[in-house]
Amino acid sequence: MPLHRSSHFGAMELHSPDKRTYQLLGEQGQELGRLEYPKWYSMTADILLPEGVYQVRSEGTWGVSIGVRFNEVLIWKMKMAWNGDVLFQREGDPDQSMLLKSRGFWRERYVITDQAGEERAQLKPSMNWRSMRMKFDLDHPAEPPAEPLHILMAVYAVNYLYAMSAGAVAV
Repeated sequence: MPLHRSSHFGAMELHSPDKRTYQLLGEQGQELGRLEYPKWYSMTADILLPEGVYQVRSEGTWGVSIGVRFNEVLIWKMKMAWNGDVLFQREGDPDQSMLLKSRGFWRERYVITDQAGEERAQLKPSMNWRSMRMKFDLDHPAEPPAEPLHILMAVYAVNYLYAMSAGAVAV
């Protein structure tokens, strides 16, 4: 399915056709972007968007910082906090930073907020134990909604946090 380029994304939903792929679909079911893991146990991933492929890789020691690169150039850094929050920092432009905050006693949802504190999207992860797949319900209450890259980075970050808390990650 070809990736769709649009300046307004409207209603979006996340779909997981297999254990290593998450597709971000638009209103008419068109694919806006995709997060792919090369292996089921891998913590490296690629985010495929109409403009190209972003590589998501651990940076530095202990895996608390993750880099998102486009054409080998570092574009975003994800920094994991001890409390389960993830700071997304735009390289060279801190005014575009975002925060992925966990909400709820059991961290049952995650909220993407921009630098002004506005909610751009909410992710509610749940495990389908029958298929052993993580499912994400997506809500985007703000206008404009979060960009596909930011949503897919958030999906990656939530998967990473779950893997780290389970102790089953090979970084």
